[in-house]
Parts: sequence; structure tokens; C-alpha cells
Amino acid sequence: EGILSGLKLVGCSVWRSKKGDGPVVLVPSRSYATATGVRYYDLLRPSEEGEKGGEADGKAVARKFREYIREEYRKIANLPQQEEQGKGKASAGR
Repeated sequence: EGILSGLKLVGCSVWRSKKGDGPVVLVPSRSYATATGVRYYDLLRPSEEGEKGGEADGKAVARKFREYIREEYRKIANLPQQEEQGKGKASAGR
């Protein structure tokens, strides 16, 4: 159950998009060389118990996870900075 159901997560990061489209969620990956160039193996993989329809379902679940993290980040980024505002008021009263 939950957003990580069927996934193994070793970490992720949220970065500001260069294009300004919003946050970009990156999961760890490893590069490897092939005859046609460099490819990447994402380390966010379907777990054995969550693997139902193969690779396509795994990619859909990973996409859903990235979108969830993106939305949660947007919610946090839009919260008022109450702690900093509170510090300013307390020091002004002294």
C-alpha cells in the first residue's frame, strides 16, 4: 500500500528546472556504454512482489512516484515561512 508500493527506493533529489517548468525529480541511475552510446539504468525498480505487467507497469509506477514527489514539493514550497517571520517579530519587540 502507499506511494512506494511495488518499488525499491534508494534515494531521490528535487532540482529546480532550467526551463522554469517546475521541480524535476531525479532518482539514482547508473550509466553504461553500449555500441550506440551511453545508456542509463534507473535504480528505482519494481520489486518482485509489485511486478505484475513487467517493465511498462514499472515505468508507470515510477512516473506516478515522481509526480507525487513533485506535487508534495510544490505544496511545501508554497507554505508561508512562519519560522522566519516569527523570529523577526520576536527580535523587534526587544
